[in-house]
Amino acid sequence: MRISPSIHGAAPTSVTSWNSKRIFPEAKIIRLEQNYRSTQVILEAASAVVANNLKRKGKNLWTERQGGAMIGYYEAPDGENEALFVADAIAKYVREALQNGEEPRAAVLYRTNFQSRLFEEAMRRYQLKYHVVGGFSFYERARSKT
Repeated sequence: MRISPSIHGAAPTSVTSWNSKRIFPEAKIIRLEQNYRSTQVILEAASAVVANNLKRKGKNLWTERQGGAMIGYYEAPDGENEALFVADAIAKYVREALQNGEEPRAAVLYRTNFQSRLFEEAMRRYQLKYHVVGGFSFYERARSKT
C-alpha cells in the first residue's frame, strides 16, 4: 500500500517552514495563487511588498477581478494629521457614493486601541457616523471611567 501525504496551508505558515522535500522527496508543491476577493491592483501591490522577503518562496498571485481603485500613499507628520487625512478621504468617498446612488461603506483599521481616539475625533469633526468593532470607543471608555 502506498501512502501519499498531503499538507495544506498558507506559504508563510509553519506548514512549509519544515523542509517537506527532504522528508518527502516525491512531494509535489501546489501553490494556491488565484485570489477571489482582491483586485489585480491590490495583488500587485501586495506582491511588491512581499517580494522584499527574500526567505519567502515565490508566488504569482492572480485574479479575474481586473482593475480596481489605485492605491495611494500618504505619510503623515503625526497621528492627528493621519486621522484627519483619513476622515477627509472618507468624507469625499461618502459624498461621491451618495451622489451616484450607492450605499457608502468604509473601514479604518488600526494597530492599537490608543489610536482610536484620534480617528474618532476626526470622524466627529467631519460629522461621519462610525462604529468601533472589536473594542471600545474612546468615548465609551472615557464615560465608563467617570
